[in-house]
Amino acid sequence: MPQRTFAVIAAQPRPEVLRGLAEGAAAMGGELDLDALAPGQRPEYERGGAPAGVFLCGFDLDAELRLGRPKCPVVSISPEFCDDSPAPLAPGAHVGCDRRAAGAAAAAHLLSLGNPSFAFCHSGTGRASDTLWDAFAPPILATGGRAERVIIETTSATTGERLPRERRLARLAETLDTLRKPLAVLTQNMALALDIVTVAGRRGWAVPGDIAVLSLGGDANQEAVSPVPISVVTGDLRALGVRAAGMMESLLAGAHAPETPCVAGAVKIIARESTSTYAGKNRFAGEALRLARKEFRSSELTADTVANRLGISRTGLQKIMLRETGRSLSEEIRRLRVEECCRQLSCGSLKLASIAAECGLTDAKNLCRVFRKAKGMTPAQWRRISGRQAASPRPTPAYARPLSARIPGDSRSKSR
Repeated sequence: MPQRTFAVIAAQPRPEVLRGLAEGAAAMGGELDLDALAPGQRPEYERGGAPAGVFLCGFDLDAELRLGRPKCPVVSISPEFCDDSPAPLAPGAHVGCDRRAAGAAAAAHLLSLGNPSFAFCHSGTGRASDTLWDAFAPPILATGGRAERVIIETTSATTGERLPRERRLARLAETLDTLRKPLAVLTQNMALALDIVTVAGRRGWAVPGDIAVLSLGGDANQEAVSPVPISVVTGDLRALGVRAAGMMESLLAGAHAPETPCVAGAVKIIARESTSTYAGKNRFAGEALRLARKEFRSSELTADTVANRLGISRTGLQKIMLRETGRSLSEEIRRLRVEECCRQLSCGSLKLASIAAECGLTDAKNLCRVFRKAKGMTPAQWRRISGRQAASPRPTPAYARPLSARIPGDSRSKSR
């Protein structure tokens, strides 16, 4: 008996999204039909076939034209971050990555860098940047930190065209000169993050020592030319695919398509060199954490080996770390390894032995012991729970009004 199929249309499909869709389709007793991924190819329903549903990946004009007029449910998937703004014009239900969750995750990551100044740098104004700021600022302000919102001019006010590169970098340099260092920055996109890294190099500022940079979303071309690998906060695209499949299942069961996009809250931080430092008062703590974040995937990295490299006793380093961060270096290394395990587990069905080798935990038995102690469950249980959470629908929260312009350091009112 043939399985029901789900057609996929996408101009530039993301493999992680397809992996999540395949898992979700299998859970519904179906399979994906990828024939329409070929350029210009329409799905089978245009040739007399009858798929159970269609997944439209991205809101690409060519893909939407190829969608035609399906009589089956359609779920549109945006791999970019969104909120509860009105849905795109494509028919059916819509699923995207949660911009609010991204802002909160970015704040948590940058707060782990110590106690620098914080800034959210973006170009222009609008609901998208307001949503990010409203999620990014409160966790920082709750710790007594200073969060500043900075609008960077990247386009001409008269023509709307992107400013020439040197003029854009000069204006960015003037803005960054006014911000207190060390500084931890969340940027609206990778292009702005690359500009900041470029300006830092020209000004003689160390990245990440003077300016730590975290980008919302990545771009392979811009990442490739950056002199410093840039950290990224990104949506969990596999979880996004699983969530889209869950939405399709609801539509097939008779549910109505929501008028606004549903968001998948799963996000992850891809930590690279641009946020690999710690801006605390003690140089030993900063160097120890830099080594931990850079080399935790090596099973040979321990508190003893770090202390030896720094020329300090383990006991002395222990006291410094507890005073500076509230936890020992061993605890920090273990935390980094467990978080990497979580990311690896969410990527599919990788074997535990392979994950253990990637995370510095030597073997599957040691991984299970460490993971259970940290998370209170086995890796297999965590994988099942995280998969169900990604697939289960959740209500989109009502849009929150932007925080008051009187928040310390908020330059939004100044820019207007």
